[in-house]
Parts: sequence; structure tokens; C-alpha cells
Amino acid sequence: MRGEFTTLLGWIENVEASADKHPWICIYAAWAYTLSGKLDVVEPWLSKVEDKKAGNNLSNDNLLGHMAAIRAYASASRGDAQNAISFAHQALDCLPETNQIIRSVATMTLGTAYRIKGNALEATQALEKAGQLGHQAGNLYLELGAISSLADILFDQGKLHQSYDTYNQMLKL
Repeated sequence: MRGEFTTLLGWIENVEASADKHPWICIYAAWAYTLSGKLDVVEPWLSKVEDKKAGNNLSNDNLLGHMAAIRAYASASRGDAQNAISFAHQALDCLPETNQIIRSVATMTLGTAYRIKGNALEATQALEKAGQLGHQAGNLYLELGAISSLADILFDQGKLHQSYDTYNQMLKL
């Protein structure tokens, strides 16, 4: 997947001058930089969208949901669980139910953030939901990640048989 991000980031650099007119270019750039771990350049891309939004009364909930999901993911990647939780909830409030892919990412991030905070119950609930959303969206990578995280939580709780069974679920996918 690293090659695809490199290609995408190259394309984004080529059209960066048009980003002020096209907020979705900024969103795609922010996702690409977030998912490739280049978190230091994410916020400037999101700021461009906010600047555009302020000037044009842009109030697209899907756009705002993406921005919150990106911020949630970046916060979780930095270990900032509280902001990750806040942004993930904001994303889920904004994103339409039909956007299962980004809703699954936001829900997975929510579960990860609860896990970072040591809240196994809420983490488990969010990760189960993320796995379901990932499955419905056809996102096997996310579905596997959610199941793996659930198995890890069970392992951490000393529920070794349940953990083993959960890991085995992954082999069936």
C-alpha cells in the first residue's frame, strides 16, 4: 500500500494550487498524510477547508465528518485518547449512515481510543460495531483490525479461550 500513497501524494502535490477551490482535494490529502503517518502536515490541509468553509458557508456534513474522522485518527495515532474520542463522536454525528467506510474508520478509532484509556467495555462495544461496519463496507482490512483488537482486549483480560476463538474468526475471513 505504500506505493499507492506515494502515487496519491504525488498527484496531490501536482494539484495543490487548485486545493483552495476544491475542498475535497484537501480532504483526500489530509487522509493520505494521516494514513501514511505524516501527521505534522495534516492540520494545514484541514485548515484550508475550514478557511474555505468560513468564506462560503460550506456546511456539508459529510465533509465535516471526514474532517473530524481525520482528526480523531491523527489524535489516536499520537496517543491523545480524549481528543480522539471527541473527534470520533463528532465524525459519527456528522457522517451520513450511508458512508460506511468512514463511519467504520471513525468507530474503529473510537474503540482504539477507549482502549488507550483503559476502558475495555466501551472499547469492545466500539470495536464490535467497527467490525460490523467494516464488513458491510467490504473493508476487510478494517474488519480484521477490529477483530484483532477485540482478541487483544480479551487476552489482556485473561480470557484466553475467548481470545483464541476470536483470533480464529480472523482465519475464516
